[in-house]
Amino acid sequence: MLSVSRSGEPLPWYTYPCIEFLKFRNYANKTILEFGAGQSTMWWAQRASRVISLEADKLWLQKLQLEVPSNVDLYLIPDSDSSSCVNAVNAILSKSSIAKFDVVIIDGVWRWHMIEIASQVVTEDGMIICDNAEGYGFCEGFRHRGFRRVDFFGNAPGVVLQHCTSIFFGCSSFAFDPSHPIPDIGKNG
Repeated sequence: MLSVSRSGEPLPWYTYPCIEFLKFRNYANKTILEFGAGQSTMWWAQRASRVISLEADKLWLQKLQLEVPSNVDLYLIPDSDSSSCVNAVNAILSKSSIAKFDVVIIDGVWRWHMIEIASQVVTEDGMIICDNAEGYGFCEGFRHRGFRRVDFFGNAPGVVLQHCTSIFFGCSSFAFDPSHPIPDIGKNG
């Protein structure tokens, strides 16, 4: 099942409140790193200058490669064990022309182990999005790393039970800039 809007546009499988928050931010010159590729990859590709997605499911990755636009780079990572996965991720990132990413999304395999990597590669004014944050130990994993956190509880596309998407960010995060206007959702929703 694909996560899409009423009009057929891709939607990330984050909670709806988080999607609503994210869609009113400007990502035109931003770089995105995703641990886990899918509809969110397509959603980010429509908004950001560059998306790098790391995926463990080979068949899913092959399907996505036929659909992603030119600003997306997809990489296959192993999911057999955490050490192999972390080593592969670090090897891919060490060869990337992008040292730091504006948005990092943890929504794939070995999520707990991606916390350290995400913390190292997010820009000072960036953010880390953790889906299904009610599990995987995200709160504990980020506790002493100097990030603030906002939780977005609710339903997500195609998901019956409510869950949580959390955003971890520093004091200067572009997404939480206090000068950002509150959108008039009656006109833009």
